[in-house]
Amino acid sequence: ITGQRFDRNRLIASLLNTLSQYLHRFLHQGFAPLQPQWQQVDYLKGHWVTVTQSGINIRGQAMGVTDQGLLCLVDE
Repeated sequence: ITGQRFDRNRLIASLLNTLSQYLHRFLHQGFAPLQPQWQQVDYLKGHWVTVTQSGINIRGQAMGVTDQGLLCLVDE
């Protein structure tokens, strides 16, 4: 896509390092500090989705996540 070559080992190492930092932050501070950044890249926000819980399907529009990481959904 970019036309550039990447060293796979360095790329994976960088991804794992970043993931480790986010995981450490999440484990010590919870999801709330990560919520604003999540909201900026939330692919589902505004899209219609179907959520299945306990065998029941709920269709609605995804409206982001709470500070606990729970999906906000406006149902039909």
